[in-house]
Amino acid sequence: MEGFHPFTIDVMEVQLPDKWKWPKVDSNNGTSDPDAHIKAYMTQANLFSRDLRVHYRLFPTTLKVTTLEWYYSLSHNSVDSFRTLCSKFIAQFINSKPMATSSTSLQHVTQGKHESLMARLAKAYLIIPNLHPAMAICTR
Repeated sequence: MEGFHPFTIDVMEVQLPDKWKWPKVDSNNGTSDPDAHIKAYMTQANLFSRDLRVHYRLFPTTLKVTTLEWYYSLSHNSVDSFRTLCSKFIAQFINSKPMATSSTSLQHVTQGKHESLMARLAKAYLIIPNLHPAMAICTR
């Protein structure tokens, strides 16, 4: 169906690989981190093709509900690269990105009823990007 996609003609003319498989990526409905979704998708897509035109042809197969509606709302010929598609996707769903966590958030860690404080801290360490090893060691 003509005009039922936002891609340029160049993108639509790319041949999909003969032996490609659907990416093993959870569908995104707009409530999860858009950056994480793109990274998970690219990890799988790179196994089947290095052609970014193939990647963005297949990317919509990982969308559902809100994200799929957003995809179909994009103007015809408005996506000429995977970077453009990703930028638009991230901009639209940026509010689904989790708040950045820092080492100061460790002050608010509370022990659950059936867990040790050290187990709870260990979980907190995992979600703090670039946590200095000394910080993790000093609370053990």
